[in-house]
Amino acid sequence: MPDRNPLKRPINVLHLVVTLPVGGIEQRLKELVLRYSKEEFRPIVCCLRDKSVIGREIERHGIEVIELDRMRRHQFDPILVWKLYRLMLEREIQVVATDEYHASLYGRLGARWAKVPAVVSTVHNVYRRKLSHRFRINRVLARWSDRIIAVSNRVKADLLRFDRVSPSKVEVVPNGIDPRRFEDLSPKAEARKKLSLPENAFLIGTVGRLSIAKGHHDLLSAFRLLMDEEGRPDLRLVLIGDGPLREELTQTVQQMGLEKVVFFLGTRRDVPDCLSALDLFVFPSLWEGQGIALVEAMAARLPIVCADYEGAREIVSDGVEALLVEPKEPRRLKEGIVRLLRDEGLGRSLSAAARSRAVTDFSVQGMVREHERFYKEILRTKGILLDGRQ
Repeated sequence: MPDRNPLKRPINVLHLVVTLPVGGIEQRLKELVLRYSKEEFRPIVCCLRDKSVIGREIERHGIEVIELDRMRRHQFDPILVWKLYRLMLEREIQVVATDEYHASLYGRLGARWAKVPAVVSTVHNVYRRKLSHRFRINRVLARWSDRIIAVSNRVKADLLRFDRVSPSKVEVVPNGIDPRRFEDLSPKAEARKKLSLPENAFLIGTVGRLSIAKGHHDLLSAFRLLMDEEGRPDLRLVLIGDGPLREELTQTVQQMGLEKVVFFLGTRRDVPDCLSALDLFVFPSLWEGQGIALVEAMAARLPIVCADYEGAREIVSDGVEALLVEPKEPRRLKEGIVRLLRDEGLGRSLSAAARSRAVTDFSVQGMVREHERFYKEILRTKGILLDGRQ
């Protein structure tokens, strides 16, 4: 077995994920590995399936990204555990950091076999489907995690309730964003021209995967109500993102007669410019672990109407950073939008407060420092880091 010299610097941190397509969680991993202290940590990213878009972007920054080309089926893959075991030994890994269920499953098994001293798992989502077999597996594997990071108190509550994780193992660390990405944005007219959006319209938009959780059907229903009841022919709706409901939502738009006023932009790597093109942001999610897209809209200084899903109030306060409305209620969503259409002063107040909170409470720098602190605390507890100077 390779020698893991406890005084060796930098510390090798292996990040395990299934794949890295364009998305908020994936962008969060990129921000994390690019900002580790280079003197103290050397990140390596391992994708159980493929690198995808974000993985290749990370690679271009000089960070090793390994693609195992497994996880093509849903059945358990013992060869994958063996591959991870060998990888952890060959790279002399001292910290394994996993994201989400499958990476955590295989990563914790491989780390235990390879005797990796520190294992940290991050959970991003609340539990909507009560999968009893996963709960049982998580209860066992939680014993092999030195720390479990929940991205919100709502996620932590699910971990304690369903996985029965010891509260002493769970830390809440919100996903952070780099607020600098949302400064010096393209002028609104320029952003709209780039995106082929109407220059003189009032653009209402949202960012998110086109999936049930994101509440797009409610947003479309609310927008239909707006067009029917408010006498605002200049209103347009912009949906940024892609996903399994793309075809269904496209059909819904046609059935509602909205095909000329609703724009599907698909997956975008220029989200800051997309947000710059908008006049108002709506976050209609039914459930979220946190809601990175919401935080990004806050950083972009947009007035926001947000569904009051469980956990939303950890990010915004009603009437302070956003207007909160009852989820799954298109009319309430429509009423929130109308309130901001009619009161520009309120919109300016909300957007200023939202920007301030995004910068203060959800900075990527704070997230990175917390992860670094956890790694060093765990290693120090196990006698590998003897003091803060090592």
